[in-house]
Amino acid sequence: MDRTDPQRLIESLIEDVRRATNTSPDDGPLSALTRALVGTAMADHAGITERQGRDAFTTVGATDPAVTELDRLQYTLDEGPCVEAVYHDAVTTSSDVADDRRWPRWGPQAAQLGIRSVLSVHLFTSGHSFGALNMYRTTPHCYTPRTWNWPRWPARRPPCCWPTTATTST
Repeated sequence: MDRTDPQRLIESLIEDVRRATNTSPDDGPLSALTRALVGTAMADHAGITERQGRDAFTTVGATDPAVTELDRLQYTLDEGPCVEAVYHDAVTTSSDVADDRRWPRWGPQAAQLGIRSVLSVHLFTSGHSFGALNMYRTTPHCYTPRTWNWPRWPARRPPCCWPTTATTST
């Protein structure tokens, strides 16, 4: 399977997510999206942070309990990549959370849970903030600005990220 096949699959799933979040609270399409990210080896674990009100969050579409725990820590500590992505309308990466100074409490705890690299992308639906797509890797240096391209999609469609070069593990 070449790189464009997962891209097409994920683009289709993102469109399903956009439609589903406008019409239904069911997280079926959200789970399909996160499973596709793991299934296409774009992440080891994935989930979506859903923003509920100004400062409340919940995790939907988690591929496993580790995602729920990683996200819960971010919500409790009010720091981490998904919280930053949502609050700052950003794509947030960390090549090694164990040494990332932006999150002095969350990073070391995430590393203890086996996560080393993370990518969080702010999501929108119909121009409104929805939350963030969170991709986690157990290997450091998987998500860096040098190996990922960040297209900014119009507010009517959620942004996503596509690899422009193969990531390497060190």
